[in-house]
Order: sequence, then C-alpha cells, then structure tokens
Amino acid sequence: MAAIPSAAEEDARRPNREHQRLTEEAGALISRMKSTLVRFGIRNFNVKLVKACERLDALRGPEGVPLPPNTLGEMRRDMTRLRLVREQMKIIEKTRQQKLIKRRGKAPTRWC
Repeated sequence: MAAIPSAAEEDARRPNREHQRLTEEAGALISRMKSTLVRFGIRNFNVKLVKACERLDALRGPEGVPLPPNTLGEMRRDMTRLRLVREQMKIIEKTRQQKLIKRRGKAPTRWC
C-alpha cells in the first residue's frame, strides 16, 4: 500500500504538475494552429515565432487567397493563448530557480 502524502508534500508537487499541464497545452495549441494552416495549404509558416501573429495578415494559400476572417481570428486567439501559457511557464520556472537558490543559500556556480 502506498503512503498518503502530507499536505505539504502534495503542495510541493503542484508547480511540477502545473508546468507539465502547461507544456502539454502549449503543444496542443501549436499542433492545432499548424493543422489549421495545413488545411489551407500553408506549410512553411512557423507559428512558434514571437512575431508570428503580426505576419498572419500576409499569409496566402497556394491560390494566393488570404485566410478567411474567422480562421484568422481563431489563429490570433490561439497565438495569444500560447503567449500566455509560455509566460506562465516562465513564472513557474523562475519561482523554482529562486527556491533552489534559497535552499542552497547561494547562487548556483557555473562550470566551464
């Protein structure tokens, strides 16, 4: 039989679990955006770029037709959501680093 973790042990696991869920969500968003673009014949667009949202208006399918307005809106919302997920991941990672530094009592040393 497995031991039941204490409330403190369970709380200590929360950041790792949240980070894992956010990583999965980011992957799902990227896959969904890529598949949406492939449906319109666009295969050479990197949705992970920081300026990808700004470049959406210039996208054209093989026939030279721009993305439909509803698809364009969905892509913008997904890119905004992806940016938020990445920011949340950075916050968790930064907090994790600060806890490690605090636990060690000094800044980590770099190895050459």
